[in-house]
Formats: sequence, structure tokens, C-alpha cells
Amino acid sequence: MKYVAVIVPLLIVWIAAICVVNGWAISILWGWFLVPLGIPAISVPQAIGIAILTAMLFYHKNPTDNSDDEHKGAKFAGEIIGYTCRPFFALLAGLIVKQFM
Repeated sequence: MKYVAVIVPLLIVWIAAICVVNGWAISILWGWFLVPLGIPAISVPQAIGIAILTAMLFYHKNPTDNSDDEHKGAKFAGEIIGYTCRPFFALLAGLIVKQFM
């Protein structure tokens, strides 16, 4: 319990930072692939809103998680790393695809 005072604020800052990074990545990818089709460009705040909306519509947590306590910490750390790296991998993949356009 003594770590809660440190972990909760760090988690809040991390969530805010990931929202901004996701929004930035979406706005870049949008500009690369949708603007050339005639769709107007979007700003980072608009992209953050799109990311939040799609997460609300399409994210479904599996309620049947039967992993024991010693593996939950590793699973949580893996999820944090995944959420942190995902926008950068998406940009890298988008950049590769963009080179063939």
C-alpha cells in the first residue's frame, strides 16, 4: 500500500502521455493515408478523440482471467510496454507502406 501514492500519479501521467502519443501517431497516419484521398486533415486533439472513441467502441476486456498473482505483475508490465510501443510500431509500419505509394 505504501507504493500507491507513487504508482497512481505515475500511472495517470503515463496514461495522459500515451493518449497524446497515440493522437499524434493517428494524426500523422491520417495525413499520410487519408488526406491524399480528399479527407480533411485532423489535429492531434481530434485524433485523441478518435482514439478514445474507437477504444470505447471496440475494446473488450476478457473477464475470465485466471492467472495467478505472481504472473499478473508481469502481464501488467507487458501491457504497459505494449501500449507504449504500439504507436511507434504503427508509425514505422505506416512509413514503410508510405514509401511504396
